[in-house]
Amino acid sequence: MSSPSILAVLTTLACTALAAPSRPSYGGQGFGFSFRHRQINTTRCPILLDGRVPSNATLASFDTENGIFNPDYVKGNNVTWSQILEEPAGVLPSKFDVPDYKPIEVTINDDSIFQKQYGFRRAGLQFAADSANDTSDSGVVTLHWSVKQDLQKPLNLSHEYLVSSSSLSLSS
Repeated sequence: MSSPSILAVLTTLACTALAAPSRPSYGGQGFGFSFRHRQINTTRCPILLDGRVPSNATLASFDTENGIFNPDYVKGNNVTWSQILEEPAGVLPSKFDVPDYKPIEVTINDDSIFQKQYGFRRAGLQFAADSANDTSDSGVVTLHWSVKQDLQKPLNLSHEYLVSSSSLSLSS
């Protein structure tokens, strides 16, 4: 087996170094030094269930079949999603929303009592495409969701807020 020539090795190293993205600057040289690295990402993560809200959606569109969320899923008795959801004023879309999607706000109050369970309030948006046996129920799945707290309506931290994702067996 022949070894690569020194010219081939140096050319490969030079091309790799020049093509590598530079580390972002955080107001200077970071920890007193700068360096370059090559990032290789071979991960493939298809989006199985996408809950981003199209920018042209109205709150009333959540009250009927819309292809994104189940209009009949858990919420207070005798309330509609258009009464529970809000379009937050003055909130810019996240970097994952721009330009085709927008943020929505789920409100929870005394109208959010579900099935006469007086100890807690619920309002849960469920993906319309979610079923008991879809691709998100097998293998390794990464769940990403974002929450932004409204500083004008602070959470009552004297009790817990349950946010969960569970398997059909309810074991996780």
